[in-house]
Amino acid sequence: MALSGPTLPSVHAAEAPLTTAAAVRSLREEEAAKKLPVELRGTVVFIEGPNGAIVIQDSTAGTYFRGQNETSLQPGDEVQVKGVTTPGTYLPGIEQASYVKLGHRELPAALPATYADILSGRYFFQRIAVEGIVHAVVPTSDESRSILTLALGQDLLEVRICAPPQEGQQLTDSRVRIEGLAAGGVNQRRQLVQAIAWVHDWSGLQVIKPAPPENEVPLISGSKLLAFDALGQDRHRVRMAGTVIAAFPDGEIFVRDDATAWRMQMLKPLPLPLPLARGWRSSASPGCSASAPLWCMRRCCGRSPARCLP
Repeated sequence: MALSGPTLPSVHAAEAPLTTAAAVRSLREEEAAKKLPVELRGTVVFIEGPNGAIVIQDSTAGTYFRGQNETSLQPGDEVQVKGVTTPGTYLPGIEQASYVKLGHRELPAALPATYADILSGRYFFQRIAVEGIVHAVVPTSDESRSILTLALGQDLLEVRICAPPQEGQQLTDSRVRIEGLAAGGVNQRRQLVQAIAWVHDWSGLQVIKPAPPENEVPLISGSKLLAFDALGQDRHRVRMAGTVIAAFPDGEIFVRDDATAWRMQMLKPLPLPLPLARGWRSSASPGCSASAPLWCMRRCCGRSPARCLP
């Protein structure tokens, strides 16, 4: 959540300070760049890290200031913050900030939100609540955080949890409620282009309905998948069966049943070589011969499989 870099001090002492989060976030970019004074009181709702953004929320909206090797604050702390405005990457915030901790209180109530609400930016830097079906949970590259993909109807929300995946917890295909911070990906034109929710730890997730046992997951054919009939499963998992015809080290595999073929992307790379069954024929790709499946995969996918049927 890159927000802004350091700037030279400049305090406009003669101007009346802004005293609400809504007043700060409603400034135009050029106004926020004037380093207007800010004095406001709010509740900490999210902490990006020791030197990252500290998001606070008052009764009007949410805004942020940056920590300086900050380790003492936690969500729920009530603070009085003084500083000056900065344009930020998407919305204005507070820099050159100092704060006084006033106590600890309950977090502000999370506002029910849709995917469209988050993508619109109306709740940016405020606590929101969403319910949906978990499609995947994977660790970040350094394994310090988790990225959860949540299906909200036909939309997929990326949820970033500031904690590694929990050992032994099976969340995929569960219906969950998540309370976290509305945020998003921002381009160089200060446009919100991706909806993202941040969650401080796993306490922000509640399982409403556990995933069904694997033997109860519906089994569908490849033709039903390709006809998009699987969407009738209400975004839950489905099972498919077929023969692997090509596999790649990054976990991409191609599978075929009696009538159709499809591509699958595994969350984790599979051990290679796979015990591939024989029997692939040229009908998988027009113009390919049964004696040249490797050439077929290069032609159709632009890459060479780690293992292909001879």
